[in-house]
Amino acid sequence: MKKGALGFILLLSLMTGCGAKVGNDGVGGAFVRSPSEIEVQGLPNQSGSGRASFFGQIVDGTGVSRTLDYDYQGGAAAQAARDILRFSAVEDHPPLPLLPKVDLRNKCSQIGDQGNMGACVGWASAGFREILEIKNREKFEKLSPMYMYFKLREVENQIYLDVGSKISDVMPLFENVGISPEEYWPYDVSRFEIAPPPIADANAGRFKIQAPRSLAGRNIVKTMKYELTRGNPIIFGFQVFDNIYDVGADAVLPLPGPKNYIVGGHAVVAVGYDDSRRVFIVRNSWGTEWGDHGYFYMPYDYFSIWGSDFWTADR
Repeated sequence: MKKGALGFILLLSLMTGCGAKVGNDGVGGAFVRSPSEIEVQGLPNQSGSGRASFFGQIVDGTGVSRTLDYDYQGGAAAQAARDILRFSAVEDHPPLPLLPKVDLRNKCSQIGDQGNMGACVGWASAGFREILEIKNREKFEKLSPMYMYFKLREVENQIYLDVGSKISDVMPLFENVGISPEEYWPYDVSRFEIAPPPIADANAGRFKIQAPRSLAGRNIVKTMKYELTRGNPIIFGFQVFDNIYDVGADAVLPLPGPKNYIVGGHAVVAVGYDDSRRVFIVRNSWGTEWGDHGYFYMPYDYFSIWGSDFWTADR
């Protein structure tokens, strides 16, 4: 078989999840059902004046309805292409000794609540950039999820739709536009269709990102741990199953079982890991009443198969 054909088959396999196996990074060996083998529960959502969404909805366990419209399929396709090319921070940089635990929560702002608007990419983007600001300048400034979410929909010519975005689409905006401080465009669902004011645009340029890096390769868990050891947060998306209802007092996201089904996609930020528990520490945007004061713990085995579209930066 020619190399080009083999590469295409590998790309198609990664995009569809066929034969997906937990542990392709050396962290496990149990098989978990692939996306093609699990029922997708797509729930049309109409919420708010003029705001339509066609993705999944759940009630998060605290009684709040959530729209899960991160574009997981688009992000997974982009990730699959990068995996084949095997771009990896671990391969690009000298290795560092990996600590058994890293926790960057002391560099994070208080977690906010996106409510029922599908703005998870906007919230993850704002939190990601805030951490970089604290890391590099030891200065905190609350940034605007609403601003980034509008700019994403503007680029995609979908201003009036509460639709899913990819993290890959955020990075050109971070490089060329930046993100506004929250004070110039506060989070307000009623202003969903309204463009940010000129003062927000004028201040967004102060919060650009230099040279964002996509993370890929077969050893993605080690790559993530390497970046977190360097103090860099990682923004990424993941496939959400109905068992997210089952996140309890331990705040651990359970692996999907035979009867679980997909309810949507979600964007979040990894801010640490713990080898003793084999989990990543993940920042969510569902308020502080959910999980562990708004954080949850994603098992390496979940992450390595159901995560996608991983990005980081130094500054």
